[in-house]
Amino acid sequence: TLGFHDWNVLSAAIQSSQPVSVQAAKLRARSRTAGTVIPVTPMRDIVFFPQLITPIFVGREKTRRAIESAAANGGQILVVTQKRPEDDDPDFDALHSVGVLAEIIHCAQMPHGDLRVKVSCSERTGIVRPVDGDFLAAEVAPIEETRSLDAEAFMLTREIFESYQGFTNTAPPQSLYRY
Repeated sequence: TLGFHDWNVLSAAIQSSQPVSVQAAKLRARSRTAGTVIPVTPMRDIVFFPQLITPIFVGREKTRRAIESAAANGGQILVVTQKRPEDDDPDFDALHSVGVLAEIIHCAQMPHGDLRVKVSCSERTGIVRPVDGDFLAAEVAPIEETRSLDAEAFMLTREIFESYQGFTNTAPPQSLYRY
């Protein structure tokens, strides 16, 4: 049985190793309303982006409590980058105000005591206000992404291309104006 106690343990290991659909995580995240309280996981020297699936390693006790609370209550955490990576016990002043909502896919304890947590990041989320507790948690609200090109942005883009054309004395490719 491949080194597992029985078929149930093997089946659970296979299921936990499969990535959660990013679309499914997005649908669950969008069902939230503004003001939802989520445990916060500070990260050193790394910025997480939506649609990223990656493991994180947790060694700090306060962050461990946040992960355990999240796993027991729906599996969502807010991953936020620290402003100063050398800070071993960051508070909300030491964190950026925007992070990424992430779904816990799998959590395992490493032999040396740290946690290895595999997460699927779904959307940018802002911290509305900190919530008191024995770990970092915050009331959060989703940040709407705008990807459309409005008329003013289109005109400014066109002006930049025309200015560049005059500066370099070249004509830009015609495809640059087709939107």
